[in-house]
Amino acid sequence: MTDSMPATGPRRRAIAVSIAAVWLALVPAARTSAQDKPGETPPAAKPTLAERQRIVEDRIGRLEDRMFQLSQALRKAEPDKAGQLIQSLSAARGMLLRQRMVEIALKLDDGRYSDAVDRQKEVTADLQHLLKLLLEGPDRLEERKEEIAKLEALRKAIESIIGEQKREMQDAKAAAGQPDDDAKAAAEKLEKLIDRQRALSGQIPQPTMDVAEAQDLQEGIQGDTVDLADSLRSSQSNDPAAAQGSGADPAAELDQAANRMQATKDAMAKGDRAAAASSADDAKKRLEQALEQLKARTKKEMEERRKAAPLPNQAEAQKATGEATRKLSQEMDGQSAAGASEQQDGGQGGGSPGQGEGSPKPPAPGAEEVRAAVPFQEDAAKKLGQNDPAKAVEDQQKALEKLEQARGQLEQSLEQLRREQQEELLIALEGRFKAMLVRQLECNKTTDRLDAAGRDRWKRRDQLELAETAQQQAWVAEEADKALYILTEEGTTVVFPQVVEHLRDDAREAAQFLTAADTGQAVRDLQASIAATLQELIDAVEKKQTEIDGSPGDGQDNQQDSQPLLPGSAELKLLLSCQLRVNESTRAVQKEAARPDVDPARLAVDQEKVARRQQQVHEMAKAMHESMTRAQ
Repeated sequence: MTDSMPATGPRRRAIAVSIAAVWLALVPAARTSAQDKPGETPPAAKPTLAERQRIVEDRIGRLEDRMFQLSQALRKAEPDKAGQLIQSLSAARGMLLRQRMVEIALKLDDGRYSDAVDRQKEVTADLQHLLKLLLEGPDRLEERKEEIAKLEALRKAIESIIGEQKREMQDAKAAAGQPDDDAKAAAEKLEKLIDRQRALSGQIPQPTMDVAEAQDLQEGIQGDTVDLADSLRSSQSNDPAAAQGSGADPAAELDQAANRMQATKDAMAKGDRAAAASSADDAKKRLEQALEQLKARTKKEMEERRKAAPLPNQAEAQKATGEATRKLSQEMDGQSAAGASEQQDGGQGGGSPGQGEGSPKPPAPGAEEVRAAVPFQEDAAKKLGQNDPAKAVEDQQKALEKLEQARGQLEQSLEQLRREQQEELLIALEGRFKAMLVRQLECNKTTDRLDAAGRDRWKRRDQLELAETAQQQAWVAEEADKALYILTEEGTTVVFPQVVEHLRDDAREAAQFLTAADTGQAVRDLQASIAATLQELIDAVEKKQTEIDGSPGDGQDNQQDSQPLLPGSAELKLLLSCQLRVNESTRAVQKEAARPDVDPARLAVDQEKVARRQQQVHEMAKAMHESMTRAQ
């Protein structure tokens, strides 16, 4: 990512929100145009329809200017995004949006409201297309998802080869009489522990000994001893050769040493210097015995490896690993790596950005390093065949370093792709939720006004407006369903999709109320809840976007696992809001049940809905707890 990355997110979101604002500005204008009569005079403080239309026209002009400016700013740093903006700008200009809005304003000036409404509907449809083009691009989210899957497969393939290469290097080291790196490191740690314990044992009998300081020293040695014991047990359980080694168990001996260290601390706390000195000396002896057992076990493991993998067999295994690496290198040389190739320093062969469909695809990140590992593997196989395992180990180490460098580059590219995918997905969701909120607030306002007027006083105009509001409410439900599909496919959050599902169901229910000409308290409470939920979703998305814009994205944190779309704190806040809404619904059902004229069938439906929502909140809380526990 370039240094300009943090600034691009807010600017692109501003463009998206601008389009949404222009698009939604036409909705009330179109509806009012259809309902107002030519002879009616608008209030003095309220702009005329033509004036409002010209305001929308001005927004379109400013929007096109901002799109061009941003495309120029991103041209070098992020050419893909700049190209997407230019494509959207060309589409906007090709639609002749500004000219068509001038024509609409003139029709409104002349009182040709029916013609104006028809033109507004056409422009609204074009703006919807433009919004989708800018937020999502031509199936860009799906393309990025496929690219991530390809790079994930390559990363797993490299990890498999790295595992094979490590095992073969261990076998070669055993044949050369060299302990593997883990055993060598464990022995070095144990030797340092012995030196520290020996120094402490010599200090305890001294009259000038500081008891508190000695206890702290013993505490530190004890902790490191326990950690080393756990590490040895883990390596033995993961290594079949180690499990078949010497019967002596250095980890168990380290446990005994840690127990004697605890006795040393307890004796010092009681002021029993003699007992403390004895326990400290015993702990030192236990550590020394553990070191002897570790060396014996390592020697035994090396013998077992030499028997299990004679040099001719090692040579054949190394040849097979080298061949697998060569095939992977060929695959990566022809593998497309959209977005990730920017991280390479060039010179990896195979094309450049902007190539045509018939041109060779650029290599995947790390392809050069994988290719460079093959000669070292081939040399290692030859030296194993020549009974020179020590020299083979040197080549195997170099091959392993190249493979690990390739894995690092793949992980860095994967993180960048996931970051960009998440950013684009959040922008698309933000635009959708804001559009839904504006539309929902319009529905709420109309419902409140019609209910206050009284159903028996509704005119033909009011009935038409109610029908239009029911359609707009259904549109909110449809948009929620689209967002739910995206979130379900994305699959990294627990609460987010469930909240959107509740939102969709509530919007559908509200649309049914309105279709039945019901503007009572139940539907108005439902609409208020929908608007509040949308605002909470927007706040959660914006919070995550702020975190993404402010984070360095250096590829160092959690490279292998995809970060959730929303942070845990935002999900918890949404979960709390869900529970509060369930509480409020429960109180409403309780009041409804106390009414003398309650409809039993309707009451049963409401009770079942509240019970179902409460069960879903319980399941969400349980899933979040399990997810957080796994992450610890």
